[in-house]
Amino acid sequence: MLNLKPGFGWFTFLLLISLPLALNPAIAQDLDGPAKSKPAAAASEPSAEAERHGPVGDKGGGGRGGFGSDMTYYELQQARRELQTSELIISWSAENDELRGFSVKLGTWSNLSVPKQKKVVPVVAGDVAAVRIGDEMAGYSARNGKWDVLTLSQNSMAVPVVRPGLVQVRDGELSYTFAASTGRWTSPTDDSLNFEWRKISLKHVLWEAALKHVQGKFDGVQFRGAGAPGGFGELQASGRRGRLDAVEQKLKEIDTPRNAKLWNAEFDSPRNEIAKKRQREAPGKVAGTNAGPDVFSPLPSAFRRPSTTTHPAEQQSLSLAQTLRKGDGVSRKEKQQLRELVQAALDAKLQQQTKQVEQLRTKLQRVEQQLEARQESRERIVERRVEELLDPEIDWQSLSGVPSRPPIPGVTRTPIGLPGPPHLPLGQPARVASVADEPTAAAADEALAQHMKSQYASGGKPDDSSNIVEKLINRRREAERGLRRLRDSLQKLNQIRHHFGETPSEPGSLMDRDLRRAEKSAQQHQQDLKNLIAEWRLVWRNYESQVRLLKVASENAQTSVEFAEQAAAMQKQLFLTGAAPSEKAQAAAHEVQQATAAAKYAKERLSALEAVAKDAPHLNPDNFDTEETLKMVIAESDDDE
Repeated sequence: MLNLKPGFGWFTFLLLISLPLALNPAIAQDLDGPAKSKPAAAASEPSAEAERHGPVGDKGGGGRGGFGSDMTYYELQQARRELQTSELIISWSAENDELRGFSVKLGTWSNLSVPKQKKVVPVVAGDVAAVRIGDEMAGYSARNGKWDVLTLSQNSMAVPVVRPGLVQVRDGELSYTFAASTGRWTSPTDDSLNFEWRKISLKHVLWEAALKHVQGKFDGVQFRGAGAPGGFGELQASGRRGRLDAVEQKLKEIDTPRNAKLWNAEFDSPRNEIAKKRQREAPGKVAGTNAGPDVFSPLPSAFRRPSTTTHPAEQQSLSLAQTLRKGDGVSRKEKQQLRELVQAALDAKLQQQTKQVEQLRTKLQRVEQQLEARQESRERIVERRVEELLDPEIDWQSLSGVPSRPPIPGVTRTPIGLPGPPHLPLGQPARVASVADEPTAAAADEALAQHMKSQYASGGKPDDSSNIVEKLINRRREAERGLRRLRDSLQKLNQIRHHFGETPSEPGSLMDRDLRRAEKSAQQHQQDLKNLIAEWRLVWRNYESQVRLLKVASENAQTSVEFAEQAAAMQKQLFLTGAAPSEKAQAAAHEVQQATAAAKYAKERLSALEAVAKDAPHLNPDNFDTEETLKMVIAESDDDE
């Protein structure tokens, strides 16, 4: 029996007895100083050997996870659905159908949807990761936070070899690399991965419409249009060669006339329609009418301030017209709806032109203020002029005999905003020949048309002024032809009624069918006549708009003369004081001559166009009263009975 000393205690005794029994050999060995045993180290974390040799046992690798032989560590990562390094985190969804990459540098996540997998086995190293997804290999770069997918051969046995900044994959005879710097797979042996720009021509579908149907459907491919807005042109795509082959094949499939009819209307604009009138029908040309694009013609370059975008009514009218042209017929309600849209578009354009006129008036007010200032200094200006005229040191002969400048190739010396040759030869009366003494309206129209064209006999092109007169003449003739067709149909209807009498015919009989057909024909011709007159009025409004614009242009040309005179006076004063050479004074005097000639041309052109309304009033559709004309036709047909 042990004799324990006081203070030692039973508890201390029992502790000393049990301590050696609690220590296992591994712990005892640890207390003596040796390192961990291999089994214990394997149970806690991957060995340094596994870290060095990589996921597939390749001594050239450096990645973690996935294909290592340490199943305990692998099962731990599968349970957590996450693998990470100091620069990235790779995780995946519980259903194994989405990969998620987190970039420590960018602080953002990037997700990649994949087909559902039995297992997801990422391999990571530094700032790159690789994941085998069926017959594809997904690579992730933490530098730019992007995924990129490589398509392997069917049933490929390729495995990724991962080291910081780089992933290598060998698939048969092909070698692939994924770099963290670019975030893309590349290959020295597979041309389908080469990055390039490619231009793909389109024949039917507008490039905006084609872009809408391929944008976002090809990963890694960027698009841009290579033509003008609303044009066919071509579509440019950048990406890997294999992806671009697929894009080009897709564009060939959708570039058809049928798709063009369905898609192009959304991107058409009035100016585009005019530019492509040889390829498609002009805007507003609805089946059964002859409406042209005149009302949508763009303003001259000098009057395009402030520039505005296309009015929504124009886009809506084009879209509606596109739909109506594809239909079997156009109802009265649909035609009225289209007419309202066209009127709204015209009102918007006229409002824009009114703003531009106001700007020109503001500019004119500034010139008037300068003129008032000169009026106040009138006496001083006269005295200075007298002194200059009497100064014997001034070579007035050289200043008065200014040599003409040689012509500049491609420059017609017409004033800005008034393209084309002069409307009337300078020095001739600024009016058109009177048609009051002509025996018929047709002869008057022919004389007027020949007069407007006679100035272009040398080969010049008629401008908008002569074209608008021709269009007015044509509209008048079309209305007269419509009137004759209506007269003939009403006469035929009255003949049928007179032949069969007032006795009502049996429904479905031959007499009933003839009568209904004649009534329908008369109604159609009556509606056609109203439409022709409405279109005639549209051209007349365009004519009035051109007259207003020419008035502004004439005022602007006169203002240019005044500015040129002021500049010439300034250059002359500088020459007299010795501050400028005589060449500048001569050039300024020549500019005055040119501006004066341009102002005279603008005034005569305006006078010639204004004379149309005065000398050819029958071209005004307001003088062609539809209701009175119809009453006259009906009365004539009744008299013929």
